[in-house]
Amino acid sequence: MLLPTFPAGGVTRYKRLTLLVDPTAMVRAVQFPVPDPVGSVDEMLDVVREHRAV
Repeated sequence: MLLPTFPAGGVTRYKRLTLLVDPTAMVRAVQFPVPDPVGSVDEMLDVVREHRAV
């Protein structure tokens, strides 16, 4: 995966993002950028609930 990165302190770091991955390792949803980590978790839980309802 070509995940977004940035240099900091002489090292390459990953930018914050949220991936929703199912048990078969298929990426089902992506959130980027993630300015609010707690809000991102709540949003992804809503996505999971929507998929389970189908």
